[in-house]
Amino acid sequence: MTYYKPGTVTITGTLRNGVKNSYKLRIYDAEYEEEEQSIEALFLNKTKLSLYQKEHAQLIPKKTPRFAYGNIIWLSLDPTVAEVDYYGIVYSGKPGKTTIVAYDMESGCYANCEVTVKKGLSEKAKIAAAKERSVTLKGKALKNGTVRLTWKKAKGASGYFVYMASSRKGTYKKIASVKGAKTCTWTSAKMKRGASCFFKVRPYTKVGKKNYRGKNSNIVKVRAK
Repeated sequence: MTYYKPGTVTITGTLRNGVKNSYKLRIYDAEYEEEEQSIEALFLNKTKLSLYQKEHAQLIPKKTPRFAYGNIIWLSLDPTVAEVDYYGIVYSGKPGKTTIVAYDMESGCYANCEVTVKKGLSEKAKIAAAKERSVTLKGKALKNGTVRLTWKKAKGASGYFVYMASSRKGTYKKIASVKGAKTCTWTSAKMKRGASCFFKVRPYTKVGKKNYRGKNSNIVKVRAK
């Protein structure tokens, strides 16, 4: 880092987990010396925080005086409900309530934030989980000229979309919707004897009013009898 003149500058960055943070840096003249000041009061940007499970949020300490020197550590009164790291990032755990404490070891000042973790996932987390769901597909030709597809249940899914193509790398068209995560089979209409078709299945999950598709299953080739 190179500085050109005394003053205050804001440095903004993004941590590896995607949380953005910013710090203010005060630059003095080379001949300027300021007596260190201890923290007289400590506050947090939030006194109450509500999270769903598997979420995180940033707590930012605010000091008085603004540029006071301190050594702040973070504590959680119940880490099973919510943990906090060195940077003040709170990670939710099981449902419940706990308190996050920012404590200055130099002055003894501290600030609290009451954290409530609600059961379940946020809408954002539900959508992310929906897009990751997938199944392993199996196919079998029946004697009456139909094809039966089977797969194992995708936990949390609302149903499944069935796709078919005339070649492995061809264009797959959605030919059926299977409602309900527990229904893990689909049988085609009667097909032309000797005809080969390629199938794949994709789970979908309804979040709010919209269906979000998961990953494509493996492709199976079935030849009608």
